[in-house]
Amino acid sequence: MRATLAIALALLTACAVRQSPVGAWRLQPARDGLMLLPPRTTTAALELKNARSVHARDTGCEVSGPQIQLAWKGRTARVTVDERAVAAAPEIALKGPQDVTGEQVRDLSWWPNFRQQLARREQQGCLAHGEAELLAGRIVQNLPLPPMLAYKLRYGDYLMDGHLDLGPKFALKSVSPIRQAGVIGYETAYYDVLQRSDGSLTLSLKSVDQLIGRTTTKKSRPTGPPLRIATSARYVRLFFRAWRISGDYRIALLATRETGTLDAMTAEFESDPERFCRDTNPNRATCLSVPMEMTLTAEMKLRANGKPAYIAVGGNVGELLRTAGVRQPQTVVHSLRVLRPYEGALTPVEFDRTRPDILALTLIGGEEIRW
Repeated sequence: MRATLAIALALLTACAVRQSPVGAWRLQPARDGLMLLPPRTTTAALELKNARSVHARDTGCEVSGPQIQLAWKGRTARVTVDERAVAAAPEIALKGPQDVTGEQVRDLSWWPNFRQQLARREQQGCLAHGEAELLAGRIVQNLPLPPMLAYKLRYGDYLMDGHLDLGPKFALKSVSPIRQAGVIGYETAYYDVLQRSDGSLTLSLKSVDQLIGRTTTKKSRPTGPPLRIATSARYVRLFFRAWRISGDYRIALLATRETGTLDAMTAEFESDPERFCRDTNPNRATCLSVPMEMTLTAEMKLRANGKPAYIAVGGNVGELLRTAGVRQPQTVVHSLRVLRPYEGALTPVEFDRTRPDILALTLIGGEEIRW
């Protein structure tokens, strides 16, 4: 019999960051790696109310697949997930001058397929506008998962896909050469991805640093035009692959206000980037051109010891500590405190302080870390 895990879902009741009353995350060793257990975990079938805000007939609103199923009874949702689809993947050891371990590449196509079906159910009226995305996030938030898999289900497998969908937990960093009879330094600009009250996204210039020789100077604006996206954009996708088009530019960002269409647009874009960005109506999608000599990378936003901090996408607690100047992160495990978002609240992560497991916890953005 197929082992299953049933997760009941409810809408977020608070958006402000607060201290969670529901308990704690738990990070613990599993047979093939680490598992992160959410504050509310159940292995029995459970139904909860208010998983959607609309009244709709159940016919045609369910989703059924080998790995995940969704059924409705009024506003109550019941989600069943095959445990094998979310189990920790065995590590692979590569022998050589230096032994390297890694995780097996897993097939996660079932998850974007499920999200696409949720988007269709929203278009059919089974969910209110925006509830498909919220529902998908609630599923991930309530599943016991390996930390990196939790990240990939939230944001996608960016290394395999070649792109990353941005939201308010992200920031962007651009680096460009400063030229004067050759390259004399580099300019780094930092942007926060912010969400307006209407759900649209904007890029807010945070700071600009110019490094010439060994001297760093703060600037109020970048040398060239700052990065901008359309004011109506609700979905923004950053491409890691370099796309060479006319004018010596590459396309880095694809932005649209249409829900559930980014994947279709991505297929069009990848088949012919120059044609797509030349011919597509700006009301449907916009492309942001970035000079070939500029690099553009995404980072996660969080707080470390009470101050804003940033880490590369997919980064973990140990990498954050090293970025903050802790050369040997294992030496602060005994005093480490990690708060992770859960249902709109910052919720503590419990872990074994005699082991370094917490250093491998993949960060999802919005955490508060102190040591």
